[in-house]
Amino acid sequence: MNTDEVQDYLDIIKRPMDYSTIVERLEQGAYASDLENISADGADAEMDRMEEVLFKVLCDVDQVHHNCFTYNLKNSAFYNAGVVQQNKWDAYFGKYVQLRLTETIKSAFDKFRLNCKEALSRLKHGQRFIKVKSGSGVNCRQYAVFDPDTKRIIKQYTSRASSRLAALALLSFGYQCEWDLTEQNAKTRVETARDPKKLLFGYQWLPTDDLKSGKFKMKEVAPHKMSSSATTTTVLILKEDTVSGTEIRGFESEESAYQDWMKERASSVAAADNNAEESNISEFVTNYVDGEAAINGIIYKRVLPHQDEVEPKCPESNESP
Repeated sequence: MNTDEVQDYLDIIKRPMDYSTIVERLEQGAYASDLENISADGADAEMDRMEEVLFKVLCDVDQVHHNCFTYNLKNSAFYNAGVVQQNKWDAYFGKYVQLRLTETIKSAFDKFRLNCKEALSRLKHGQRFIKVKSGSGVNCRQYAVFDPDTKRIIKQYTSRASSRLAALALLSFGYQCEWDLTEQNAKTRVETARDPKKLLFGYQWLPTDDLKSGKFKMKEVAPHKMSSSATTTTVLILKEDTVSGTEIRGFESEESAYQDWMKERASSVAAADNNAEESNISEFVTNYVDGEAAINGIIYKRVLPHQDEVEPKCPESNESP
């Protein structure tokens, strides 16, 4: 997380952590040489040195997910991505790690996870709006990035200035923008992006209090219209995220959907050892496209034509020829 661009992150997250930091600390032996008192994490005094290292690594992995759920709004794109990552980790942990832990580590780690769960439960679910610090003034009006298609909040910023910096950061990262965005006009572009016809990076950018009160224009959605990420006149199969309910993309053939499924399968812990099962296109179609199987929180479903898109049949005549 770049805290220069996400300026309120450290106000909310007191113990930042990410996967690359964990890997780096393991490679450098930082966990073994760390002399800090780990009792605050729930470690047992009876742990030997190796148990302490393993316990701290497990806690850091869970800390990544906990921070994601603490900082991001529930059901936002970033929150749901964290859910998928946690599910993958839980599958790996349950299959390869849990049974090898000593009772001392299990007890301490269960306590750590419980503390994280209780901390999340104290948040106001569905209303995780950022609180502006007292004395911050009118210039720190909060802004929210709103997805007009899924009707979900994607991100929040503590001020218009931080939302402007975020928009410029997205541009620098290579994201396609609908407008000519520069440092000089970014403020205006963010302000006009409250209009659903003047989206910025596909989103509406709204003052949070307007979003909470409902005082903003909503995008008009045509009936039977598919999400833009999957829209095509020849889509036969849709790839859908079961966590967020959003349509990720569409496929014009069973073969192209199968190739995408193979990539998902390669990254799936649950399917890693099932090399002989569901490995051909016919099994994929049977179990996923025409069945109810899911992988990595993803389902593949066949697209059925809407009733008004089906060519009407001529009514049968009751008259004799």
